[in-house]
Amino acid sequence: MPTVASPTKPDQQIKNNDELILFNTTFLKDSDRVRSFLKTKGFSKGYFTTTDNIKIRYLLCQREHATCTVIACSGFLPGKKEGLATLYGILPPSCNLLLFDARGHGESGGTFLGSCLTYGKHEYKDIIAAIEFAYHHTQLPNIIFGMCSGAFHAAHALIQLKKDGALHDKKVAGLIFDSGWGSLKETSRSTAKAKVRDVLLSFCSYFAKKTSIKNHYVWKALSAKADMVWNAFHNLFVAPHINEKETNLFDKISEIPTPIFYIHAMSDDYVSIDNVQSLARLSQCPQSWWIEQPSKHALNHLKHKEAYAQKIASFIAHIVPSKI
Repeated sequence: MPTVASPTKPDQQIKNNDELILFNTTFLKDSDRVRSFLKTKGFSKGYFTTTDNIKIRYLLCQREHATCTVIACSGFLPGKKEGLATLYGILPPSCNLLLFDARGHGESGGTFLGSCLTYGKHEYKDIIAAIEFAYHHTQLPNIIFGMCSGAFHAAHALIQLKKDGALHDKKVAGLIFDSGWGSLKETSRSTAKAKVRDVLLSFCSYFAKKTSIKNHYVWKALSAKADMVWNAFHNLFVAPHINEKETNLFDKISEIPTPIFYIHAMSDDYVSIDNVQSLARLSQCPQSWWIEQPSKHALNHLKHKEAYAQKIASFIAHIVPSKI
């Protein structure tokens, strides 16, 4: 019976090294500084190419005694490899880490506007190219880590690899599905509404400081109007252009035979947890961590870093055999 790697103690790993800087959101937004930092940690850079000829810029950290490679797929915004550099401070030392810019983002090819117009149709090709690059480069099992839309596209990539009969050949061991979603149509509606609410709350707080009108009353009136306007706009101009039938995951997620670890905050108002719990119920090999403590969309790894690192280490240890 094969043994599995024992989880490291992530609280010690995080607190006792200089990767603490990677949990600073201000630092993470400065792509140049992040790249410079990662270079000092031994990351190499380069390009790989997708089947539709898009050049994807990557950063790769290879560790001497690695047992697997974690391929990190970032969300729609910022969609840059530097945004998930925090994983370097979270993952066990037995993991290589491959970061890459999505098409139309950062240093990768393609255009941002072009990716918006066809969003959801081609992004999975970036992830398949990343999996193929990692497989040929390291020959180790691959674990796909997806954040927000990165999780959505990663699931589609694994579905396509399964159809092509290449999932096992590329040594895909599992998928970490953090703050992801199952429907582009539904999530485009809820995410935009949540973003508008965040802006309105900031405005109302500022307005309340300048006037005698209480924040609550201003917020209630504006929020109701904003929701109504956005719903109408979404139905008329956004929904008709979404490739919902082609991209919807609910009727496809059951095709993935590898373990999927779902991570989602109960309080995520950008993506309803009902969406993700439905995906988990439909999956062949689901595991889940539903975060009941206060959190934010796609910020679970920053809000709950010690518990997050432990959960990730445990999942990896159970799906990747050790070399011993």
